Amino acid sequence: EERASARWLLRHLELEPPQGGGGGDGGQPPLVLYSLEASVPESKWAPSREPSAIPSAVRNLLPNTQALLGDSEAHRFVLTLATAVMANAVAFTYLHRRARGLERVGRVLELLRLPVDRPAAKLRAAAMRVAERSIEARALQPKQEGGGLYGWQAADTLYALAPVVSPAAAYDLLLAARRDGNGEWELTHVSLAEPAETQVRLTRGGLATGESLAIAQAAVAEMIGAAESLPLAPSTRGAGRGGERRRK
Repeated sequence: EERASARWLLRHLELEPPQGGGGGDGGQPPLVLYSLEASVPESKWAPSREPSAIPSAVRNLLPNTQALLGDSEAHRFVLTLATAVMANAVAFTYLHRRARGLERVGRVLELLRLPVDRPAAKLRAAAMRVAERSIEARALQPKQEGGGLYGWQAADTLYALAPVVSPAAAYDLLLAARRDGNGEWELTHVSLAEPAETQVRLTRGGLATGESLAIAQAAVAEMIGAAESLPLAPSTRGAGRGGERRRK
C-alpha cells in the first residue's frame, strides 16, 4: 500500500514596506516577488491582500469585505447574526424590565402589608370561596406561606388584594369589606385580577419609586372600583368583631 504525502506550496510572495513608509493611499505598494494562479478559487473569507492603512497584523484577521459584499452566503450569515443579536437584545430588555418591575411591586406591597389577624384571615377565606365558585377552581390557595394581605383599612372599610394560586394559574384576589353596626365585617366586593395588570397599576406614575403610601392605597381602591364583582353569597360575613389593627 502506498502512502500519499501532502505539502504546502507557496503560490504568492510579496514584501510589504515598513509601516511608517506607506502601504496606505499614496504610499509605496507591496513588492510582489512572484504570484501564481490558484487551482481553487480563494475563499471570500480570506484576508484581502490589497494595500491598506490597516496594519497587516490586524488586516490578516479580517475577511475580504469587498468580496463578501457580493456573496449570498455572507448575506445570509450577516442576516442570521443580526437576527440573533436582536433577539438576545429584546429578551434581555424584557427580562431586565420585568425584574425591575417585580422589584418595584415588592416595595409597594411592603408599604401596603396588612396584619393577617383572625378577622382578616376569615375575610380572605370567604373571598376565596366566592372566587372558587365563580371560576370552578376548588384549590385556590394563598401564594405565599402564611398568606399575604395588602391594602388599607379604615374604621369601617377595608380594601385589599391577596396573591393566590390554583393548579392552572395565578391570580390577585381583590376584596373589599365594610363593618356593620354590630361590628362584623361583610364582603362587598370580590374579583380576580391578572398579576401582570396589578404590576402595571402598582408601578405607574408616582408609584415608580415605591415611596408613596397614599398613592399606593389609592391604586388598590381604584383597581377594586374598576373591576366588576363576582356574585357574592347571600351571607358574606367573614369575621367577627374587633381583633384587627388599622392602617391609615
